[in-house]
Amino acid sequence: MTVVVIDPGHGGDNLGGHTDEFIEQELTLKVANVMYDRLKQYDDVEVYLTRDNNTDPDLSRKDRAKIAADHNADLFISLHFNMSENHDLYGAEVWTSAFGEYYEKGASFASIVMDSLHGELGFFDRGIKTRIGDDGTDYYGIIKYGTELNIPSVIIEHCHMDESRDYDFLHEHGEDSYTILGQADADCVAKYFRLSSSSLGLDYSSYEAPVLSAYEPVLPDDTAPETCEIELLDADTVSGTALVRMNASDSDSIIQYYRYSLDGGVSFTKLLPWNDDIEAGQSCEKDNVNASIELAPGKESELIVRVYNRYDKYTDSNLIVLPAAEIKEQETETAQSADSVDEDDLKASEYDEIVAVPGELGAAKGSYNGLLISGAAIVICIAALLTVILVLVSSSRRRKKRKRRRRY
Repeated sequence: MTVVVIDPGHGGDNLGGHTDEFIEQELTLKVANVMYDRLKQYDDVEVYLTRDNNTDPDLSRKDRAKIAADHNADLFISLHFNMSENHDLYGAEVWTSAFGEYYEKGASFASIVMDSLHGELGFFDRGIKTRIGDDGTDYYGIIKYGTELNIPSVIIEHCHMDESRDYDFLHEHGEDSYTILGQADADCVAKYFRLSSSSLGLDYSSYEAPVLSAYEPVLPDDTAPETCEIELLDADTVSGTALVRMNASDSDSIIQYYRYSLDGGVSFTKLLPWNDDIEAGQSCEKDNVNASIELAPGKESELIVRVYNRYDKYTDSNLIVLPAAEIKEQETETAQSADSVDEDDLKASEYDEIVAVPGELGAAKGSYNGLLISGAAIVICIAALLTVILVLVSSSRRRKKRKRRRRY
């Protein structure tokens, strides 16, 4: 019998990450409940949750791991959603122990998860990672205490709640997002343990999980990429694009993202995958990538590229000057047209010109003239009205005088 313990990250007063739209402890519980219900439909498996609500006090990492140990878990899985300090990172990742069989089992399962989150659901692949604490053991409590209790333990960071390329998935699918993620997580467990489900009509008994070996600790990369150099391959000032080759290397992990600045490093673009295809859902494991960059119209640009490795350490490139893009004729005509309008407005304010338009009242070329015309029209109307009133009053008085004469 396979035993799996699912830990919905955070709980109680510990909200985890949260934005204006999302609260992590709520999202993790939604996914965990779906995952639990889905796994229960597989044969020969027992499934447990470390919590089933958000109101009970938050459990410590050690207490959560102890629940897994009390159930003799074969795998302990903690579910999370990610955020980054600058709200610019995106993608999915899985954390596991750095040591021996716990890395081998955790990373093997994590490979299946990343195939699902990236390959099937389209999240950017941030990889399988380890992290070491100051005491030389696993940094994250779930993993640290899990391995101390002889349980392979992993943390799944499904996506980033604070970056559009990830939360667009949550917006697009709404509440179904958590059903999709929970079912995918459950099926990853089924694949790893080669489970079958007669009720679901699924059979993973022949599934081959990746086999990984760790003869020594698999340590994280805590150093920045060693090199980052850029060179201009071509510049088309007419079309306004430049082709730039970016050369970067990191001996401890792969280059994952890049971003660039056109003002010498003052401001940068959003993160892009280290790949010739900027729409790619993953980085490519090569040192050279070409990028097409738009030139600034009418002025030179100071280009700097910043590259990031899998652990988000970065290195800046050398600076190269890109030529200015030619200002197109249409843009020039538009600018000249705008200048012409300004000159006409100036003339209308200097000279009281009124141009007659057939069938319409003359159009004033200056707001001052317009006000004069409107004022004159009002004065004329008032004068005409007063004249009519005076005529009527005078006429009335004459009639009254005639009547008095007849009486006497």
